[in-house]
Amino acid sequence: MNKSESIIELAKALSKFQGEVKQPKKNGRNPHFKSSFATLDDVVKSINETASLHGLSFMQFPVNEGELVGLKTIVMHESGEFIEGETIFARPMKNDPQALGSVLSYLKRYSLSAVFGIVSDEDDDSESAMDRGNQYQQPKQQYQKSQQQE
Repeated sequence: MNKSESIIELAKALSKFQGEVKQPKKNGRNPHFKSSFATLDDVVKSINETASLHGLSFMQFPVNEGELVGLKTIVMHESGEFIEGETIFARPMKNDPQALGSVLSYLKRYSLSAVFGIVSDEDDDSESAMDRGNQYQQPKQQYQKSQQQE
């Protein structure tokens, strides 16, 4: 992480911002996980409605590293103070403009949400990251097979 020598004013402004920001509605739908999320448009709108009241702004820069697409986010205060996060990377599923754009949108949404304290996804307590499908499906399938054999 890179930052200005002092971040006192930036920290004060972020504190006030986080006390006033309205969390965006989760209007986006992910049919694969049957979940909803706040779109990038809604996250940016939510941030912009309150950030400027406290002298806050941000910049995001795309970065390319081999087959990875990356994004660097910088939060700035009108005093000149700033915090620059580490570059986050993801690998597009395909090498075409739509896949690259999709990854950049995803990284923008997650990076802005994390930096500004925006809740952009439903909290599933990490269930979608767990490989529990086979664990719970197996007994049910075995039960169905045993019922058919009787």
